[in-house]
Amino acid sequence: REFPRGADGFDLTAAKSVLEGLKQARPERVEVKMSAEDAVKYNDIVGVIDTCTGLGLTGIQLSPIGT
Repeated sequence: REFPRGADGFDLTAAKSVLEGLKQARPERVEVKMSAEDAVKYNDIVGVIDTCTGLGLTGIQLSPIGT
């Protein structure tokens, strides 16, 4: 799922809500694959990673868009 960056920055609340729903639906899963464009800010990526680990999603992969 894509989460665009708005005028106020990345919508971490929306991303967290989706991740919580996925974790509730499949509590045994720990994998997350993230793709980010070059323009995505480092702090936004770290925010998503922190959210993932807080939900027990510890198998995090990060790759550029298109790979």
